[in-house]
Amino acid sequence: MTKTRIRWNTQKVREEMAKENCILLDDYKRGDIRIHYLYEGNEFSVRWSDWMKKDRPSRPHLKGGNRKITKSKSVDNLNKTFEDPENGEEENENEEDFNEIENELHQE
Repeated sequence: MTKTRIRWNTQKVREEMAKENCILLDDYKRGDIRIHYLYEGNEFSVRWSDWMKKDRPSRPHLKGGNRKITKSKSVDNLNKTFEDPENGEEENENEEDFNEIENELHQE
């Protein structure tokens, strides 16, 4: 009897991750592209092919891997707002830089 290969799609990946109380945040495209997911309120990323490895499955939320998504201090500093002394309004001097870094973090 031959094994049938599972053709993964977003719904199947979501169902498989739900077995471990994980919530898929991204659409699944390919096994070698990182997907983001939530586990107990924390966001992590993993490649689906790594998650499904038979010999050494990757579970960043269980093993304390380095794929927990956190904002670095430098990103937080970019988001600080400063008050404009002339008109009393708040402005974000680094909003474009912050948005660019934020997008890069979510594309990994």
